[in-house]
This record gives sequence, structure tokens and C-alpha cells, in this order.
Amino acid sequence: MCVRLASTLKLNLLKENSQQSEQLYYLRTRDDFNWTFVSLAAEFDAEGERTGAFEIIESDAFTVDANGNNEISYADYAVGMVALIEAGSNNHKRVNIRH
Repeated sequence: MCVRLASTLKLNLLKENSQQSEQLYYLRTRDDFNWTFVSLAAEFDAEGERTGAFEIIESDAFTVDANGNNEISYADYAVGMVALIEAGSNNHKRVNIRH
């Protein structure tokens, strides 16, 4: 399921979303170094437990789970980032890490 992010965000997050879009656009013009762009989850749970239950989704669309959520704990986000680095298979791609 895909959701248009700008229509679901609070106004104070729209500026951040726009800045991220500009950063991604810039990265896509560069092929002289390796990069992976990790889109922020809509909801971060700073106190959430590390469950190990997360997905790394390669997509240009904002994705949600079966319940319409795009969320992750900081602990699982960190583990997901390490998994991305170790895999090394998402070069020049945009991904999302979420439960």
C-alpha cells in the first residue's frame, strides 16, 4: 500500500520532508561515490524495544504496513542501518526501514 506522504504529514514536518527530497535529488545526480538514502519513518519510538522485526524496503513510495503504519523503534532502526551497511546491496537506492 502506498500513501502520499505530504498529505499525511503535519505542517511542521513538511519542511523536513522537502529538504530530504532535495537531498535525494542531489544524490541521484552523483555516480562518483556510493550512497544509500534511508527515508525517515513517520513514527520513531525512542523507548521502543529492539525486536529484530523490521523490513528494509527499496521504494520511492512511502510505504505502510497492513495496519497503515510506518514506524520503528530507535533500537530496530539502528540494527537495520547496520544490516544495510553489511549487505552493501542498496547502492544508489532509496530505502525505508520500518516494522
